[in-house]
Amino acid sequence: MKSEREQQAAQYRGEGAEAAQSVRANAERERTVILAEAQRDAQRVRGEGDAQSIKLYADAFGQDKDFFAFYRSMQAYRDALNGHTTSFVLTPDTGFFRFFENSAGTPGKPVAPTARASSP
Repeated sequence: MKSEREQQAAQYRGEGAEAAQSVRANAERERTVILAEAQRDAQRVRGEGDAQSIKLYADAFGQDKDFFAFYRSMQAYRDALNGHTTSFVLTPDTGFFRFFENSAGTPGKPVAPTARASSP
């Protein structure tokens, strides 16, 4: 049979474990709430930033369509040619590189083929 001291110690240990579990549960609940609120706030801020970005692009497009086309092409070049091992196999007349021909992005004059000497 357990002594009174042992019973009291077991009771205290049980109460301590119960209190510890309660503290852990409350902390986990608070953590979950904090993370959910942070994700909600982050999504709201990201959405506001996206809306602002779209508005700026729309305003820029409305002011100077040629510049906007040029700017978007420069972004595409940056993104496409970003890697150190990037390779492209494209014909020179592809629309992707139109701003390499001239600043207006319009096709340049076609280059006449060089005459080849024919041998009899």
